Amino acid sequence: MAFEPPGGFRNLVGDGEGGLNFNMMVYMRADGAIRPHFQTTERYYSFDSVEKYADNKMHHVVVTWDQATGVAVLYIDGAPVDYIANAGTFPTVGTATKTGNKVYIGKDDREPAFRGILDEVALYDYPLSADRVKSHFEEAAGIGGGGGPPKITVTLTSDRKVVITWPGSGSLEEAANVTGPWTAVAGAKSPHSTALAGAQKFYRVRN
Repeated sequence: MAFEPPGGFRNLVGDGEGGLNFNMMVYMRADGAIRPHFQTTERYYSFDSVEKYADNKMHHVVVTWDQATGVAVLYIDGAPVDYIANAGTFPTVGTATKTGNKVYIGKDDREPAFRGILDEVALYDYPLSADRVKSHFEEAAGIGGGGGPPKITVTLTSDRKVVITWPGSGSLEEAANVTGPWTAVAGAKSPHSTALAGAQKFYRVRN
């Protein structure tokens, strides 16, 4: 969820390097479009979503790259979206390069922090299929077959408070980093309201 158009490039997930010293990045442009960016031993490529997503709503964002074919796909809310080529050559064939770079979530060493909420970030060493991306979205949106973790709904109020809502009696936990350590939020019950403060905060619900 982006609270507002960022006014500049903001890293969502990526290695945060500049120029051609990067592997794969996904970031939001100043106007709210999503831009995936890839570099291999052969070439590089980036493209922009036609739609803008800095709308204060939660969106499920997935980017895949298939090394065998060089094809990259951007999925928003479970479906591939239209895009506009930005730079480089498609398909992006070759072997992934700069794989030793650090990976950043929500901020890198070059740009200001992303102003919004990032939830349930996952990295894979293979490209997800369209069906699997769709099933992940449906599960997260609460319209799938069930059996997954509790769905968390996050909203931002006009007085800059974050409201977290979840079903059932699960316990809300928080952490300063996505890898933890996680601690229970004392006395938290759905809906839980907290002031928007600090660089970043991660939440999860455990049954």
